[in-house]
Amino acid sequence: MNKIFNLGNGIGAHLTYMNPVATSSEIYRLIFEIYSDPRIPNFLLKEYEVWVSETFVEDYLHLNHTPTEDEIFGFARDHLIDRYKLSGNNVPAENGVYLTNDSGEIRGDPRTFSLKTRDKRRLVRTTVMLPPAILVWLKEFKVKNKVDMGEAIRRAVVVFQSQIEAGDKRKTLPAKTR
Repeated sequence: MNKIFNLGNGIGAHLTYMNPVATSSEIYRLIFEIYSDPRIPNFLLKEYEVWVSETFVEDYLHLNHTPTEDEIFGFARDHLIDRYKLSGNNVPAENGVYLTNDSGEIRGDPRTFSLKTRDKRRLVRTTVMLPPAILVWLKEFKVKNKVDMGEAIRRAVVVFQSQIEAGDKRKTLPAKTR
């Protein structure tokens, strides 16, 4: 596995550290050094940390097994490349990102990230059949919110569930699903 990679525009990065945050934790901490020239160590621009739960990677990559370290590294590498592109092909302003199903995506200072060792919201894989109009709306929602389809569906269901539980009578199930 190549742990040195190009972000774009001559900016490179390489993995310098990867381990769980604690013994038997499912939250991994990966530290990347970002260089203006990755072949020359004296051109360090920034360190960037990706903290990610195994459950988040499993869900995001649609795996049916606990992710391997190679899959976790690949996810974190791709996430850093995406952050670089979303930052206008600049090194991201934040020093890291924290990714779990409980918290979602939190960008900021890794010194403030939670040291909890489990992502409590373990997800269950399911198949959902949707009407074409809802699928079109979900695709637009996922692009607008920069999430995958599974996360878009989860967010829609959580909002709907909270409205039902809050007793919002305007939001009721259609007659066919009651």
